[in-house]
Amino acid sequence: MAMISRSLILAVFITVATGLSVSAQTNEPEPRAIPAPETYQKKGLSSGVGFHMFINNFGFGLGGQFRKVVGPFSQVTATIDLTGVRDVSEQRFQFFDQQVIPNKYRRVIGAPMLVGFKHRLFPYQIADNFRLYGMVEGGAIMATVIPYFEDFNNNGFRDVQPPHNRLLIEPINDIFEGWKEATIEWGYAGRIKLGVDFGNNFKKLSSVEFGYNFYYFPQGIQMMEPRRPVLNNQGEPVYDEDQVMQTRPFYDSMSFFGTPQISLVFGSFW
Repeated sequence: MAMISRSLILAVFITVATGLSVSAQTNEPEPRAIPAPETYQKKGLSSGVGFHMFINNFGFGLGGQFRKVVGPFSQVTATIDLTGVRDVSEQRFQFFDQQVIPNKYRRVIGAPMLVGFKHRLFPYQIADNFRLYGMVEGGAIMATVIPYFEDFNNNGFRDVQPPHNRLLIEPINDIFEGWKEATIEWGYAGRIKLGVDFGNNFKKLSSVEFGYNFYYFPQGIQMMEPRRPVLNNQGEPVYDEDQVMQTRPFYDSMSFFGTPQISLVFGSFW
């Protein structure tokens, strides 16, 4: 009798456990398939234009960009910018109503003209409203080189009144002056970027980009004063017998310029 009771209890236990297992299995939802990512091609979009503003170690800049869709997740781009180029070691000081950059010799305004390739990263892992992409660009830069001050005697530095008055007498050019003496220099330009296109509306271009810019001028640009006067122990300029100020080499010309950059891009596709 006891054995029958134990067998009955064991049978009931197995039946209940099996029922619970089957119930648990039948209540599990079916796995949901991951939807294929949206693309510009699926939406019938092939081209786009954008306007971008950026900030880097050279200052603020702006430019325009054309994008052409060449694959499900790829685009080719053409970009032209307007930006300053400078020696990042420069320091600005305010004297009365004028900003002065000690030892500066040239101002440079650059116009990089670049073509590039843009590719969306991790399209199956990241949602369509946060389209992460990488981008590389290369091309040329046209640099307009403007004198920073009026170097009347072309000695390579801002003169002082001899022999004891240290008052600077060669005036600094503002942004509208010195263009008659401007020269054009050509160099190479490149850029690498990581960015994000925001939003589910692919027709609207809204992006933020983080990157690094670099420019190379084979001939070099003399950004800072190439020469400085020789000073005596009293800090006064030293003159030869014919009253010509003695000078010494100071800054070399620069060929390579690089800076990190943050950009905001706005535009549209069609």
